[in-house]
Amino acid sequence: MTLFASGDSVTRAHLHAVVDKGYEEDSAVDSKAAEYLHISEAFEHAAEFISSTATMNFMPLTYTRLVKTPVLTTIHGFSSAKIMPIYQKYRDGYFVLHQRLRSSRRAELPGDRLQRHRSLVVPASGTRR
Repeated sequence: MTLFASGDSVTRAHLHAVVDKGYEEDSAVDSKAAEYLHISEAFEHAAEFISSTATMNFMPLTYTRLVKTPVLTTIHGFSSAKIMPIYQKYRDGYFVLHQRLRSSRRAELPGDRLQRHRSLVVPASGTRR
């Protein structure tokens, strides 16, 4: 398993880092820049894996049709109704719901490929081919 995360992450998986510290620990790191650097790095290496898990909500969805590797996206919640067009466009993807997602919000979810899941702990990971 490979974890795409900040270099200070503690994991038993192989760590693939594009920034030394997370933006919560280093105010010099721009949060959006760090997030997109990790997402793009993971997708640039997607062919090396048999599958990938993305727990960064809607942002990785925009890359999923660019790779052949299946991507499972964990939905933690919705920060705003303004992001729903992304979920609608990529509703043919594979999704799991974080257990804390209120049942009242589930009606807003796209597609029929939703599964209940307790949680996934890695931002973007995969098992090598």
